[in-house]
Amino acid sequence: MVWDVTVVSRLAASYVNRAATDAGTVADMAASRKEEKYTSLSTTYIFEPIAVENLEGFSSFSLHFISELGHWIHTHSADVQEGLLLFQCITIAVQCFCKTLIVSILDS
Repeated sequence: MVWDVTVVSRLAASYVNRAATDAGTVADMAASRKEEKYTSLSTTYIFEPIAVENLEGFSSFSLHFISELGHWIHTHSADVQEGLLLFQCITIAVQCFCKTLIVSILDS
């Protein structure tokens, strides 16, 4: 299995019009682009695009995959909170990345 994680910003000028319609729209666009880019991998690997908006919107691909992964973890660990914890960890990682990026831009 191959994952490609993409973090996109709904506030970018190229996305603002589409982002106004619904949360996750920009992430869906990014996930679709990644699937197109890596179509050649589908013969050898299972490819899963993980696309997250910096304002906490997940692509529909990502929501489905992470939900399934959380369900699998829950089944094997018997902990009902595992799926929720997975979403929280990803959201926190994105927030930390964005904060680090902003700080590095301001410092330069």
